[in-house]
Amino acid sequence: MKRYPKYKDSGVEWIGEVPEQWEVKRLKFLAKNVNEQTNTKKQDEIYIALENVESWTGRISPQDNEITFESQAKCFCSNDILFGKLRPYLAKVARPNKSGVCVGEFLVLRVLDNEVLPEFLEQKLRSQWFIELVNSSTFGAKMPRADWTFISNVKLTYPSPKEQNHIASYLDHKTRLIDTLIEKKQKLVELLQEQRTALISHAVTKGLNPKTKMKDTGIEWLGKVPEHWATASLRWYLRIGSGEFLSNNDFLTEASDQKNIPVIGGNGVMGYTSKTNIQEPTIAIGRVGALCGNVHLVNPPAWITDNALRLSNIKDFLIDYLSLFLGVLDLNRLANQNAQPLITGSMIKSQKVPIPPIPEQKDILQYCSKFSQTIDHGINTLHKQIAVLQEYRTTLISDVVTGKIDVRDEVIP
Repeated sequence: MKRYPKYKDSGVEWIGEVPEQWEVKRLKFLAKNVNEQTNTKKQDEIYIALENVESWTGRISPQDNEITFESQAKCFCSNDILFGKLRPYLAKVARPNKSGVCVGEFLVLRVLDNEVLPEFLEQKLRSQWFIELVNSSTFGAKMPRADWTFISNVKLTYPSPKEQNHIASYLDHKTRLIDTLIEKKQKLVELLQEQRTALISHAVTKGLNPKTKMKDTGIEWLGKVPEHWATASLRWYLRIGSGEFLSNNDFLTEASDQKNIPVIGGNGVMGYTSKTNIQEPTIAIGRVGALCGNVHLVNPPAWITDNALRLSNIKDFLIDYLSLFLGVLDLNRLANQNAQPLITGSMIKSQKVPIPPIPEQKDILQYCSKFSQTIDHGINTLHKQIAVLQEYRTTLISDVVTGKIDVRDEVIP
């Protein structure tokens, strides 16, 4: 794409050159930080928390349920810009199309006059260079926050309102096309994952030979299985115990030379330690939280915490096969419906399951491994394509709102 005919020095080191006709001003002269607080929400207003804003796109999914305010919230109007000051590297920047309230971790920015348009400023504040600059100013190690004093003094470049409007419309059109393509590829990923789950589920419940004589198990979710397979409760084939507590002082979130042994919680690796509490491959199952029932095949050395259950003394099952089977069993459905979902060892041991002979387990493992590799290759290819599109989206916005490329002659359908 073409550049502007002439550029000038902006006088700001991190900005460099800007188109000759563009202006340079500090953000505080273009927008004000609105700090109107409340602890109530009107019926026709929306409520936005940080988790309701998608990173880098600004898409909003406001909460519809009744809100209980644990602290003061901020009021905003339609076209105000919400800038997430907590962990600003997440790029939680949005421009709601109606009034509402938001958590205090947002800065509520309102343009001062017609010198800069809200739709242009939104894209500017979400551009990669601005996010990286603000992120470099944060304070607090575990909960890094940006400060309005710093943000307000950041110098921004901008063209005439007419050109801003064209840039905003152009980016809206282009990003919508990119996002549509990304969504299609993400849907393909989901379909491939569903296909893999369905194929594995069929293999571990029906076997590989479609001509095998079947028998009714009397188990509603299982139906018929090969006649020569055993069917019994898991309690006769394994023991289940809890992992062990590990103090926060004994592990790090990032691996180091001294602490590089994975710590396994309910959702997988949660950190690294210097200790191990398993000496052989072990199945760990998340026992608490929204994702309880997750199954992990853990190789030593590792430490399985008390957020997970661990299986031992396994009989008549290959451990890889049992891990594969439990993964499609959807153990999460067993969880109680309390505020903190929980799965117990007794719940798992009570499950009646089909048990193929060991040679068939080996065949099923080989079959599932082969087609999983093919599906994984397809998924990895799609993930790479999505990453390229996301990078292109980010770069395009940054280049356009900083004047590196000229889109004034671009036709917008």
